[in-house]
Amino acid sequence: MLRKKSKRTITEYESVLLEYDDVMNQQREVIYSRRRHALLGERIRDDIFDMLHESSIDLTRKYYADGNLDELKNEVRARFLADIELTSDQFQRLGERGSAIS
Repeated sequence: MLRKKSKRTITEYESVLLEYDDVMNQQREVIYSRRRHALLGERIRDDIFDMLHESSIDLTRKYYADGNLDELKNEVRARFLADIELTSDQFQRLGERGSAIS
């Protein structure tokens, strides 16, 4: 009985470990692909714009719900050395999707 239970537990751990390994492989492929593009001078512009777009979506999700435009401006200034010229009313009217860089 104990042997069956321990075999089942080991099998479950192996399954979880394989899933984790698959996720790590996918992330590794993305990183190495971007690195290869940068080293070869391919798609750099597209990769940079993709990263900016992803960052803008993340920042908008983080600050839009609270309407916290000042904190959004501070974080954009710290990350990208850029100022956002946007009023609170404009920020709210744009909506969550319109506030992100597209």
